[in-house]
Amino acid sequence: KTDFYMSDIADYYPEITKTIEYAKSLGALKIVLLGHSQGGLITSLYAKDIGGIDALVLNSPFFGFYTSWVNKYIALPVVGLLSHFNPHGVM
Repeated sequence: KTDFYMSDIADYYPEITKTIEYAKSLGALKIVLLGHSQGGLITSLYAKDIGGIDALVLNSPFFGFYTSWVNKYIALPVVGLLSHFNPHGVM
């Protein structure tokens, strides 16, 4: 296992679920997820896939790359292809 490596957003779901269960065990009446940047993407997908929350607050969620067309249509696809073959590589 590599620290901070994630192959799927759903890799975060068990930890979020455990945290929600812990909050409920302490008497939480409402569950509100707050996500910033990549956490906004993760919490949005968690809410869609798992549910069981009362509210979702997003602060500058990372829903996509806002960059030049060169990066979007050339650089990012190349990096994506390279990372497919070497997922732990540094680029």
